Amino acid sequence: MTYLAGVLGGTVFGLAVGLAKYLLIWRPIQRSNKSLNLGAVYWRVGVSNVINVITLLIVFLLRSHLPFDMNYITTLAAVAIALSLMGRLCPLTSLAIQDGKKEGDNQ
Repeated sequence: MTYLAGVLGGTVFGLAVGLAKYLLIWRPIQRSNKSLNLGAVYWRVGVSNVINVITLLIVFLLRSHLPFDMNYITTLAAVAIALSLMGRLCPLTSLAIQDGKKEGDNQ
């Protein structure tokens, strides 16, 4: 049961950090009508990776304070998977919304 709690806690934390990271870093660049500067994209990729490392480091350092302390590995894995999924799924949902608007304009 503690494994399940670790996985659920890690997943929720990873999804929350991933969503916040997307909303603060990547969404403004998608909503902007300016031409894309490659340096700005590289900077955002770097910041995104640093946030991922800090998130995993927080879970690792707080492992003794987690209620499922012996199973922090499952929590760490769940956080990593959730961060990866949010990094892939958030841009897809915004592209789907933009695609739906374009299809609606053509009708």
